Amino acid sequence: MARLAADPVAVRAWAKAIAGNAVAELSDGDRSFLATLAEFDGTPPMSVRQREYLDGLIERTERYPVVDGFRADRLVRLIHEARLDLDEDEEARIADLAAGGAGLALSPRQWRWVLAVSRRLGLIDDPYIALPGRG
Repeated sequence: MARLAADPVAVRAWAKAIAGNAVAELSDGDRSFLATLAEFDGTPPMSVRQREYLDGLIERTERYPVVDGFRADRLVRLIHEARLDLDEDEEARIADLAAGGAGLALSPRQWRWVLAVSRRLGLIDDPYIALPGRG
């Protein structure tokens, strides 16, 4: 995050991309923060709190349909088929994801949950799957 914060062009690009792609998921405070970052010139430098907030927004808004060869829609469908082995909260959560249908794309946070449940249910064996992201 420090590397991103030191690059005003990248900060502005992320702010504009997030604001343009996820308006429905953003609060008024998020939009205000992104509007400020859309004009960020590097002075004053971003605080640690601002960097963490931007990182959280990026995490919430990035979506990936495939991670390390695993398709989100297929894993979600398989978990949904095995939903009787889930608790009520997990069952509701997977039902919401399954409603996304073919071409489903998940955030890194959603991927972590889907992969953990898939491992627990024996749908996948791989102990480590690299999630995409900013590095």
